[in-house]
Amino acid sequence: MSDMQEIKKTQDEISGVLNEFQSTFSEFKEGVSTNRDTIENMKKAFEDLSVKNDEMGASIEAETKAREELELAMARIQDSGGDPNEIKSNPEYKNAFSTYLRERKNIDPEISDIEMKSMVNKEAGRILSDQEFVAVKTLLVGSNPDGGYNVPVDRSAKIEKRRFETTPMRRLATVESTSTEAKEWVLDDEEFGSEKVGELDARAETDTSQIGIITIPVHEQYAEPRTTQKNLDDSLWNVEAWISGKLVERFSRVENAETINGSGAHEMQGICALPDWTTLGVYEREALETRDITGAAGASIAADDLIDLQSDLLEGYQSNANWLIHRKIWAEIMKLKDDNDQYLLNPQMLFAGVSPQLLGKPVVMSGDMAKPNATGEYTADSIVALYGDFREGYVMLDRLGMRVLRDPYTTKGVVKFYTTKRTGGGVVNFQAIKRLAVPSSDT
Repeated sequence: MSDMQEIKKTQDEISGVLNEFQSTFSEFKEGVSTNRDTIENMKKAFEDLSVKNDEMGASIEAETKAREELELAMARIQDSGGDPNEIKSNPEYKNAFSTYLRERKNIDPEISDIEMKSMVNKEAGRILSDQEFVAVKTLLVGSNPDGGYNVPVDRSAKIEKRRFETTPMRRLATVESTSTEAKEWVLDDEEFGSEKVGELDARAETDTSQIGIITIPVHEQYAEPRTTQKNLDDSLWNVEAWISGKLVERFSRVENAETINGSGAHEMQGICALPDWTTLGVYEREALETRDITGAAGASIAADDLIDLQSDLLEGYQSNANWLIHRKIWAEIMKLKDDNDQYLLNPQMLFAGVSPQLLGKPVVMSGDMAKPNATGEYTADSIVALYGDFREGYVMLDRLGMRVLRDPYTTKGVVKFYTTKRTGGGVVNFQAIKRLAVPSSDT
């Protein structure tokens, strides 16, 4: 190969390398341009993120300040002697809370209507209607920055409570206290024997009565409600007093129910749980005289049944006697009519505001007594009415009263209220109370 050919070949090789380098350089230059655009985009995104972060920081700072203003407003109202139950109706509190809620909206503009409504309902203490919520939302996020959340923050100081069936037995019975786990009563319910004799007749030994002992033990009832320390500290009403009041009511209802139907095992002995005298008019200890209503099982009470029951009680107990029945039974008694379709009881006495009376004696309503079912039928063997001197016949026994052990230690952040009460009760006079029952289905 000639020198020219070698030079040409070398030039071609160099030219190829240069072309390849040019191509690589062009690609590199294009990549640098692309990377520069990427860097510029990242820089711009970072700047935007920084601005948003500053805005979010400002919003959080504003929300924090609004929350502090809300807490200060609450503290000022409390320090000035304001009723804790009426704080939310105070204009200062309303304005502070409206500002706080708007700042919360600024922090989370994507908050849903469901979340917002939940927040507003919680503060209002009730569930707002759709119309009320629309009005509140308009004030909150609309063009009225000073209007604020003013509509549903009023809260009544009264707490509406559910009512339960109960029996006012403490008002009727004898209530005593004890410092021991039981108390005894001497029962003198037997007679001495005696005989009629002539002047010179022999005298035989007569029977000597035997006294009895009635023992009423006390039984423990307990409850352990709990709440958080934060709830105790921050609630606008006295949660501890509310818990105490609820427990007093609960314990009282349980005691009252036991005086009527208690089995005597770890609870009071109920009047309706005692057995019947084997024969009407024949006294038995540890049992009560029980008269069946006339008619078959499930039959309604007749006027004669009430008269017969009242006449079963001795005269010595009549002066302080009461009827104890369920209000549904009282309604059935009020419906009793004579052969001329006239009411036996005068309905006008109720409209005149007179306390219910039956055969001249007060009627006391007991939610724990038996009642007819929805179709007006009575359960066989159920006690539907009591009549007697309950102060003479029944004793309720208290041991120390209610005690509360406040425990904030077992579970951190949670306060337990371990509450106990020891009470007992039972019949101490088996003549003083009479019962009216539905006969058994096999009678």
